[in-house]
Parts: sequence; C-alpha cells; structure tokens
Amino acid sequence: VSYKNALFMQNEVPGVEIPNWVMEKMSKTTSAEEGRKVGAEIARSMVEKISSSVQGIQVSAPFGKIEIATHVLGLSH
Repeated sequence: VSYKNALFMQNEVPGVEIPNWVMEKMSKTTSAEEGRKVGAEIARSMVEKISSSVQGIQVSAPFGKIEIATHVLGLSH
C-alpha cells in the first residue's frame, strides 16, 4: 500500500523478499492513494502471470479495504 510499508516488510518481516523493481516503482509514488493504486496494480499483474500455474491465491485486504483485494483478484475494476 506504500513505499514505507514495502520497506517495513522487506527489512522487518523474516523471509520476505521484495524485488528491486517493485521497491523502485513504489518509491516513486507521491501520495497514499497513488501508493495503494500502484501496489494493487503490481499485485494484479502478478496474479495474472501465475494464475494458470496455481490452484488458488490468498490476498489480504490491507487496512480492511476490501476493494483493493477484490481488484487484485480481478473481481472489480
């Protein structure tokens, strides 16, 4: 949802590795709204790339924002 959140996950959550291209893209966001939008688009593109190779995908709704999770899963626009 934000560059700050990505930094926290990368540095403080054991086992989490965030690619440099994602960190760079998130670092360029200038508002909370833009961060959420860019993050959701990154996640959505990942879902599209792997969906034919997996049986399911688990997505969390950050801060209770269900619309972000449904967008990532392709259930809304």
